[in-house]
Amino acid sequence: MELARHTLTEVYSPSTFIAIYERCPEGCLVAIDGKELLGFAMGMETSSGKGRILMLAVKPKLRRRGIGSMLLMALVRQFAVRSIFSLTLEMRTTNIGALRFYQAHGFEVKKIIPKFYTDDADAYEMCKIF
Repeated sequence: MELARHTLTEVYSPSTFIAIYERCPEGCLVAIDGKELLGFAMGMETSSGKGRILMLAVKPKLRRRGIGSMLLMALVRQFAVRSIFSLTLEMRTTNIGALRFYQAHGFEVKKIIPKFYTDDADAYEMCKIF
């Protein structure tokens, strides 16, 4: 949870992480090196054949080393095994690095969601069908 606090702009309570894990443990992935947490990804099925990526975070000093890509691809594989072939996610419209990252992995912007975040920032809804 400390990594989430330092890398994500939204604040999530411990109970949020527990609820996501209890609902979809196979959608909760971590990248570790020894005892060091490098990054994590969380996603879940939202309806039949559809999934949603809820969070993806990598330690800032370790970005652009393939950790986020590894987590994202592993999450996609977890969804595919469960016959989920459509993924959505939301991300801040101001996060150009994340936008490029997801586009490089085949996600497309579908729409802008005004005032999506608690600070009233807008979000892109992105989708990938595979």
